[in-house]
Amino acid sequence: FNEGQFQGTFANTISGGQTYIAVAKNRSTDAISGVIDHSGYAGIFAQRQEYYILDGSGGNGSNSSNTQSAPDEWTIIIGQYSQNNTNGSKVFMNGELIENHTGSGVQLNNSTTFQVGGRTWQNYNSRLFTGDIAEVMVVNDDLTDAQRIEILYYLSQKWGLTASVDSDGDGVADATDFAPTDPNVLTDLTVDWTPNYMTDEVEAILTTASLKLWLDASHSNSVIKDGSNNVSKWMDLSGNGNDLSGGVAPNY
Repeated sequence: FNEGQFQGTFANTISGGQTYIAVAKNRSTDAISGVIDHSGYAGIFAQRQEYYILDGSGGNGSNSSNTQSAPDEWTIIIGQYSQNNTNGSKVFMNGELIENHTGSGVQLNNSTTFQVGGRTWQNYNSRLFTGDIAEVMVVNDDLTDAQRIEILYYLSQKWGLTASVDSDGDGVADATDFAPTDPNVLTDLTVDWTPNYMTDEVEAILTTASLKLWLDASHSNSVIKDGSNNVSKWMDLSGNGNDLSGGVAPNY
């Protein structure tokens, strides 16, 4: 998007609980640059490259949920409204809850008309998004945590963002999370490259892109056992996701 936008019409009016999802890279320079929004002032817009904001009639950083930044790198933004108001709205950036707005908020109106890449209602023709938008979703509901996590994980895998997205919000990026959709499982498969872990020569080999498989039983989190103490899964530390499972597991 280079300061151009698309416009369409929903088959039914959007109102009440709403969720807006975008996979985007932002290079906008306008204070209000629409990513996905409708004419009733709901959706996501970027304030330059400072932050993404959930829209509202007069929405700004002090009366609506907003992120800490809006960079020129692929980011998954999810904005959720529980009602026709920015009070109680939530905004997630790559799975992290950035803000849950508890202020007085501003009003949303019902609407059927939406834009992608702009927020030019009422002849504000400069409010155009500059950057890249890979995917957009709008759900006329305030998604549950479980629903949001599943969508995030789907998008992080689809767009190759597992290294930067933490779908379940447990502090472990999807790429190194044994259970990326379960916030109660905190197993982190990130390799500890401490000086005493291995020699510099071996480390130089194992950190190259040519490494396709690495199974290391000494990495305590990479061997998963079932209730009978049988190995049920052996996690690949190469970062390629070539995990082993199934077959007849040995006893230890």
